[in-house]
Amino acid sequence: MSRPELEACLEGLHSGGELDSSGAFTLTREKAVEKLRSFRLAEPRLYVLNLLAAAVAGGAGRIEIECDSDDFVLTAPGISVSLYQLRELESHMLSEGSPALLRELGVGFYGAQALRPQRIVVEARTPDRGLRICWRAGRLEEEEVPAGPAALTVRVREKVGLRTAGKWIARCTGATRPDSEEDAIARHCNLAPVPVLINGNPLVRPLSAGNVEASIGFRDDAPLNAGHPLSQLFQSTRLQALLQPTGGPFRGFLCLGGRLGPWLTLVVHGVSFRVATRSFPARGVRGIVYADHLHKDLSQTRVVQDSAFLELMDRLFEFCRSWLAPRGGAHR
Repeated sequence: MSRPELEACLEGLHSGGELDSSGAFTLTREKAVEKLRSFRLAEPRLYVLNLLAAAVAGGAGRIEIECDSDDFVLTAPGISVSLYQLRELESHMLSEGSPALLRELGVGFYGAQALRPQRIVVEARTPDRGLRICWRAGRLEEEEVPAGPAALTVRVREKVGLRTAGKWIARCTGATRPDSEEDAIARHCNLAPVPVLINGNPLVRPLSAGNVEASIGFRDDAPLNAGHPLSQLFQSTRLQALLQPTGGPFRGFLCLGGRLGPWLTLVVHGVSFRVATRSFPARGVRGIVYADHLHKDLSQTRVVQDSAFLELMDRLFEFCRSWLAPRGGAHR
């Protein structure tokens, strides 16, 4: 993990660090590990967003989720995690060039512990070997499991209590409890770039921009599969332009009018974040942008407004000014 990424990840933990002579925040590795072991997400259930983000970052072609009142199981077929990476998860979270898969998996793993569950199990299989690590009552255990097709599976088993009882009652009535993991996935991951199945049912959001005044699409060099939400928008909307490539690690759709929510949504490794109007003051413009290079703060509820974020906002504003301004949009 580079210094800017680590600083973004550890935002909010300044009490444990010092300012160096340049004014940059520094944190020793020992202190960082201590903090990462004890941090709490804004909502404990949000650990599931990091687990889904890990699957997306790892290149999963689909994500399968099974959940009930006390169990949450996420399986990502096709993902290979080495035994060394799994054993040294916290170290890889802090190392230079650490893959997003490991960073997200680590945050999800430690974040889930705030629920004080009965156990957390992470299982990685490859055609050669398999390994399972289990967190139980603050202790870590590991064991080898049979080899098999590459896959990553994470299971969180909660202790029976008021929260699990509430989820059970809601499930009996056909409802989804607002503080459940299932609700978090449905609310924040319905624009994921890969298919997501929850208890066998696809998490589908029929996506249409409706009757727009003007619209543009833009994409990078990476392939865009037919099921990607942007494919739906590109095919169902008459675009003023489809810019390719963008020259940056992002892709998206911007428009004036229509039925999308009246704001800009950023999707980072499958998790959606709404951008405040003050950060993207292009009047009347709405849209969806996929930008996996952006950083989240430690609460996992906000995108850090660092140089990568500001550069992206400038690029998007230029797109608006070039293609949407003649119709009345893109005013600061």
